Amino acid sequence: MGMEIEVGHFIGCAQRYFFSTNEYKYYLSEGYFYLCEMGKQVSEPKKRITYLYGLNQFEQ
Repeated sequence: MGMEIEVGHFIGCAQRYFFSTNEYKYYLSEGYFYLCEMGKQVSEPKKRITYLYGLNQFEQ
């Protein structure tokens, strides 16, 4: 992303299975999610991130 972040509270984790068409087998992918505060931009992004979700505001 090319920016500084401040890592906040742990939200949770998730798992998903996907099938490799090259190896003809299933893999389990695990993700761990945290709230983060975006800081200043320090460089240009190095690559496109496919699974990036942002939440601007929470209702309490």
